[in-house]
Amino acid sequence: MGQELKTYLELNDNGTVNPTILWDAAKAYLRGKIIAKCAVLKKVRAKKLSDLQENLGKLEQLHTVTRCPQVLEQMRLVKQEIHKILSEELEKKLKYNRQRWYEAGPKAARLLSWRLRRQQQENTIHKVRNLRTNKITNKLEEIQRAFEEYYTELYTQPDKADEHKIQNFLSSLDLPFIGKQQNEKLVREISAEEINIGISKLKTFKAPGCDGFPPEWYRQMRQPLIPLLKASFNYTLSGGALPPSWREAYISVIPKAGKDKTDPRGYRPISVLNIDYKLFAAILARRLSTLMPTLIEEDQTGFIGNRQTHDNIRRAIHIIDRILKGKTGTVLIGLDAEKAYDTVGWEFLFHVLKRFGLCDRFIQCIRMIYLSPTARIKVNGSLSNRITLRRGCRQGCPLSPLLFNLFIEPLAQCIREDTRLEGVTTGNVENKICLYADDVLVALGNPEEGIPLLMEILEEYGRLSGYRLNIQKTQILAFSFNPSRQLVARYRFGWHQSQMEYLGILLTKDPALLYEVNYNRVNKKIYEDLERWGLLPLDLGSRVRAIKINILPKLLYLFAALPVEVPAKQFREWDMHCSRFIWGNKRPRVKYATMQLPGERGGMALPCFEDYYLAAQIRPLVCWCNSKFEAKWKHIELSLMDFPIQSVLGSLESLPQAYQMQNLCVSFSLKKWADVIKIFGLNREIGLLGWPAYLPRFLPALLDHKFREWSRHGITAICKIVKHGELIKFEDMCQIYEIGREDFYRYLQVRSFFRKEIRMLDADASGVIQIFMDAYGENIIRGTIGKIYRSFTAMKKTSTRYVSHRWEKEAGITISEEDWLRMWKNVLSTTNSLTWRDFGWKNLIRFFITPKQKSKISGSGASCWRECGEVAAGCFHVFWSCPKLKTFWEEIKQMVMDVLEVILDFSFSTMYLGNIPEDINNRDLYLLKIIMVACKKAITRCWLQTSPPTRKLVIDIINAIHHMELITLSLRLQKEKGERLWERWDHYVKRLETDTSVMQRDSCEFV
Repeated sequence: MGQELKTYLELNDNGTVNPTILWDAAKAYLRGKIIAKCAVLKKVRAKKLSDLQENLGKLEQLHTVTRCPQVLEQMRLVKQEIHKILSEELEKKLKYNRQRWYEAGPKAARLLSWRLRRQQQENTIHKVRNLRTNKITNKLEEIQRAFEEYYTELYTQPDKADEHKIQNFLSSLDLPFIGKQQNEKLVREISAEEINIGISKLKTFKAPGCDGFPPEWYRQMRQPLIPLLKASFNYTLSGGALPPSWREAYISVIPKAGKDKTDPRGYRPISVLNIDYKLFAAILARRLSTLMPTLIEEDQTGFIGNRQTHDNIRRAIHIIDRILKGKTGTVLIGLDAEKAYDTVGWEFLFHVLKRFGLCDRFIQCIRMIYLSPTARIKVNGSLSNRITLRRGCRQGCPLSPLLFNLFIEPLAQCIREDTRLEGVTTGNVENKICLYADDVLVALGNPEEGIPLLMEILEEYGRLSGYRLNIQKTQILAFSFNPSRQLVARYRFGWHQSQMEYLGILLTKDPALLYEVNYNRVNKKIYEDLERWGLLPLDLGSRVRAIKINILPKLLYLFAALPVEVPAKQFREWDMHCSRFIWGNKRPRVKYATMQLPGERGGMALPCFEDYYLAAQIRPLVCWCNSKFEAKWKHIELSLMDFPIQSVLGSLESLPQAYQMQNLCVSFSLKKWADVIKIFGLNREIGLLGWPAYLPRFLPALLDHKFREWSRHGITAICKIVKHGELIKFEDMCQIYEIGREDFYRYLQVRSFFRKEIRMLDADASGVIQIFMDAYGENIIRGTIGKIYRSFTAMKKTSTRYVSHRWEKEAGITISEEDWLRMWKNVLSTTNSLTWRDFGWKNLIRFFITPKQKSKISGSGASCWRECGEVAAGCFHVFWSCPKLKTFWEEIKQMVMDVLEVILDFSFSTMYLGNIPEDINNRDLYLLKIIMVACKKAITRCWLQTSPPTRKLVIDIINAIHHMELITLSLRLQKEKGERLWERWDHYVKRLETDTSVMQRDSCEFV
């Protein structure tokens, strides 16, 4: 295709053709060439396959008569050619059906495949109500027409708002705006590097847009395509036209959970856009996202860097806590917008962009994107007629979440600025509104007067922007407030008495009920899922991964959102249900704690829910220490004390007083921090987080308040002035923090205290303390909960060394800690298949039940089933030392030498446990690990059989792996790499076939 593209450009790129037309025409030209080439290849392949099958039939007839080895060899070669053609066809089917059976194994892929089939069944639309005629139909054409009419009406702009009113409304608000330098960065020329990064970030196995080009095509063709894309993108960005194909899209309708599936309004429209358009939009989105924290208040936490759902929920709990203490009439209102993304008025959006200071060039680019886009609705695989969109942000476009945040920010600002609306004041922060995209929570301290005023604001905003409130689905949680009959009659809200749902969390009037109402419903769902999944044919690794990708996210969301006590009994209950699911209600073969270890230490990374819970609870404390992290809940918590609340993290003496303060979130997080200190023995290390000015143990600070001046200069936690286990030099401290020479004695006092009370002579700071130190280093910490969890795992004394000791005892060998970790590393990198990695793990962890183990359980004999005479057959005997395996392992030794053409230490430690020398090159290491796992598999396939495995069985297993590895690498566009990795094996197999053929011929001649 690269040459075809070059030819196309030589003929058409003469400098007079519009770059966007040149690009769109190039796609059409290449698509035509691909179709033509595929048609030719299909015919050639079919003809070749037909000829080969015909030839094979003749050879089979001939061999039946002659029994000649030469004929048999010809048959083998013909079958090999047929197999190759069918493999290519299989590869194509695997690719287009998105099947990753080999690579993903049965893991969650089988579970997710089962769920996917169920989802596809649920997504099939069997009948729908036509909203115009109010009749239900089950005919495909009429179903399509019903959706087409609905979306035509939905995306039709109603009466156009008065531009002067829009301008007056926006100019009345105190909104931020960006300057010239920021605009220049926003509309600077798109570079080839940006496009290359965008292509690298494309997710594979995603549906292509209307042009039919998938992400994989852009990855494979990136070098010749980038110059074309760059010219087209920059032409559009500079004010030129869009490629015509960008205006087209498919709309896939996805049913919303709990909605009426016969109602077209109960579906979410997802736009399937062309990949080149998504590349362009993603580049603009990345540029715009850097400005969003400047333009959007912290009240909005949706789709903005370093802001999360949990931030709003923690803030909401602070608000409820304050309401309960104030005992004044207050309401929380959960606003439900009707089709929020689909009703965005474009003219209002463009005026908002201008009000935020975005330059005309960028706004014009957005205008071009929204200039007469069209779509076809995809229902049950069929496409409707084309409809024209006249409003809305397309769900599926990378720009849409950011544009919607800008679109709704004026509403939020209007509510903030209206002095007639009273919010809830916590500390020195007044809270009126929390947003996560279109999920809005409003707090009103004067509800009787405030609700009508709020509705007036929403109605005015709706007239200008297209925003519509769904009154029936809007919820209200009232505190010490009984609404008047007139208010209830006027606004048909969901007037909930005790709880309301916000961002998936049930907020209760009584905080003591948060645990019960939220965890009980999640527990019910978890236990139902585990019971249903238990009926599926999943192996051990699949079940563990099912817990990681299905159960953990549900619980982790609650852990991070709710500062509530989870009883130890509950953790034991979760572990019990998970263990029963993993082992199919049978006796576990591996300790639960062992399976919770990370893979590189011999576990399966099974989640430890209690550690995740603790990690989630102390995440806010890490955020306290990071000056770059901004959130409204953080401002609330930092304003609660008359001293820096972060300083208590480094002082055991200060913690009891601090976590007894009358604030639910802060006191609970500090209690959990105290638990962490106790569990992991961090009493000394936490001194690194102490502030010299506020440490009770540091007596000079109690007498000399000049240390508090240090805090104002930036010398906060001690870890900020520690480097390589020692305080930095006084001269460096003066230069960095601008303190004077008169502070030298104070410096000596701090240094003496540090050396006596804090410094760790035998080790570096533990992982969790290092996370806090990194936060003080003013770097944005991403994945905080995961990092804290991993630090907890690293500090635990649990290990798999007890397994290595059993191997040492049985085999009479010594395994060092370094060697043991290397063995696990090799297991984790055996093939690209999780199935084979899991199998390798089972071998090293001693998963299989041997006669010796079975005798301890059932009291039966422990003799080897191969009838070799061994009366205590353990793992070492069954897999290595059995006399009947001697010939097998000698053949494998010779095979390894023939394949790799090297001489290895053919010992149990090397060939079975995987303690492979580090000097072996990567290509040979790759093949050796596959040979090793194939040998183990051959032994287990002959389990309980008197006959030992054979070299032929191992070769067959390796060939099966070979076949699937090449398909997997080909799907990853790494076919050449696969051929290089398997080159030595291919040569070995050819030599083997040649030797076999010669032996058969000699045998025939002798006869």
